[in-house]
Amino acid sequence: MKIKRNKSVHRTNTRNNTSKKEHIQLDLFSQVPEKKTYSLVNFSEISRWKRKLESATKFDNNSLNQQTIPKISKQDIRQLELNLFFHVPKQDNPYSVIEIDDIKGLKYIPEFITQSEHDCLTKQVDNQPWLSDLKRRVQHYGYKYNYKARAIDTSMHIGALPDWALALAYKLYNNNFIETIPDQVIVNEYLPGQGISSHIDCVPCFADTIISLSLGSACIMDFINPSTGEKIPILLEPKSIVVLKEDARYKWTHSIASRKMDKFQGQIITRERRISLTFRKVILANP
Repeated sequence: MKIKRNKSVHRTNTRNNTSKKEHIQLDLFSQVPEKKTYSLVNFSEISRWKRKLESATKFDNNSLNQQTIPKISKQDIRQLELNLFFHVPKQDNPYSVIEIDDIKGLKYIPEFITQSEHDCLTKQVDNQPWLSDLKRRVQHYGYKYNYKARAIDTSMHIGALPDWALALAYKLYNNNFIETIPDQVIVNEYLPGQGISSHIDCVPCFADTIISLSLGSACIMDFINPSTGEKIPILLEPKSIVVLKEDARYKWTHSIASRKMDKFQGQIITRERRISLTFRKVILANP
């Protein structure tokens, strides 16, 4: 198996968090273009933000005294927040990218998030309700996925992504790992001994890029070429993402064996609890 690293250097920003509340810091300011001026205003309550924003947009200028100030809803404020802090110009990403030459379109990026982000995300996920439809516990965001029918339509829309998931979706997009902003996330919990059978993500349901973020324990994901039977194991470490495009998306299956330990490059890895967050862009059958 040939592995090729790009020349980008991974950059990690650390900040002191003095707030009593826990926040997910996604190094957003590492993506802000240089030589630009920005302002950051932080309000603890959306109502205070709304009042300040409304007052800030009111002016008394003779040439502009007919200006109408529109009412601002909470949804408008939330969208403004996302536009301000997530919608920055795309740039060359600063991460170390490992390309698997034997599988076209397969990339592995270690340390995509910091340890602090990892821990906060884990707590965020664990604070949400779990579904037990499968042998493993899952959470759906954006759209619910029908595993039996392998289908998605407009009736399965369950709301916008939560802010913590949307922040990650924008981070993936802004760093050029995906061409369109993901609008669906599936969270899977894997306890020791649990896995997932060999499969290719639903082709009519999702666009051409699938990205999975790993939290918790490391494990091996097996990629298999159904035409040749070739199998290539990839070690997925916590805080890493794996990106599936082209052949990795459409021609190779991927799976996680149901076992309690893995052997990788001569080392035994004992599995513990693992959580994966899979980001996808939905293609609707009946838009």
